[in-house]
Amino acid sequence: MAQGKGGVVGPELSAIADLRKTASIVDALTNPQYRVQGDGGAIPRKLEPPNDYRVVRVTTPDGRVIRGVLKNENSVSMQILGVDDSRLHLLERKTLRDIQYEKASLMPRDYKTRLSAQEFQDLMAFLTRLSRRESRK
Repeated sequence: MAQGKGGVVGPELSAIADLRKTASIVDALTNPQYRVQGDGGAIPRKLEPPNDYRVVRVTTPDGRVIRGVLKNENSVSMQILGVDDSRLHLLERKTLRDIQYEKASLMPRDYKTRLSAQEFQDLMAFLTRLSRRESRK
């Protein structure tokens, strides 16, 4: 989501230019091994899914599969923000048929091949201008 528009599953990007260097934004969109660390990004030796956006797939008692971002869990329940419906699902662990934690991020890392060179340049121009300073003008 940026400036109040977009989906709710991923991070709020309205001030991404204040938080990340341009190279970090490019790497996040194009490098499958990239993980944001500190003020701009680094590639740690052991790659783990980010905890804020851990992807989980569960099967409910009636066989329905819900895939989404794990928002909260404990030994009794799970809260999952669904990828397909953007709804918060409150689930009792003991009733679930299956729980699978995915290692891959939901965010595609191949934007340089999904988009034309001009589209990628336009996307970068947009993202690198998302700033609190710009929104105050």
